[in-house]
Amino acid sequence: MFHFRGPSHIGDRLVLKAIVNNAFKHSMEVGVCAEAYQGGEPLRHINSAFMTFEVLDSDRKPSTLPRIRPEPVDGKRRYQEAVARKKIRLDRDPYLIALRSVTLPTHPPTEDYTRGEVLCAGFTIWEESSTVTKITYYNQATPGVLPYISTDIAGLSSSFYSAFSACSHFLEVNKDTLAALPPSAL
Repeated sequence: MFHFRGPSHIGDRLVLKAIVNNAFKHSMEVGVCAEAYQGGEPLRHINSAFMTFEVLDSDRKPSTLPRIRPEPVDGKRRYQEAVARKKIRLDRDPYLIALRSVTLPTHPPTEDYTRGEVLCAGFTIWEESSTVTKITYYNQATPGVLPYISTDIAGLSSSFYSAFSACSHFLEVNKDTLAALPPSAL
């Protein structure tokens, strides 16, 4: 989970702070706070991220983690929020991955290059059954990108097909190895 609270700007210095919020049986949630500043100005909280890490032993099997004792007040709050986020993740059907490009006024288009912008793009990953996962790609771009897509739609789709085909081939070749891993490690 990522929570974008504000932008960073060119020239900002970033301060990243990480802390283990909670340890579960085989995984832990790590919270990261990103703050930015320039010169002598105060820190601005620009991003919070919550990541889950599974800990594996030397045989790539889940390790049992020791229980943690949260610190009073903020530590206890982070501990309880991590439990809630884990429940949200476990209850989730599809996974959504979204992105967009940005334009910078300090780097305007040049004559030698045509520039387009991805307004919104991403993937949805949906488990159809225990053996089939449906991945759908979405892309919304500015009109400047359209000529490149419309003149070579077969090339674009064959590029995606090649990437997904390679992933599928890898999974088939390694299915026995991957089957031994717990689902959360994949």
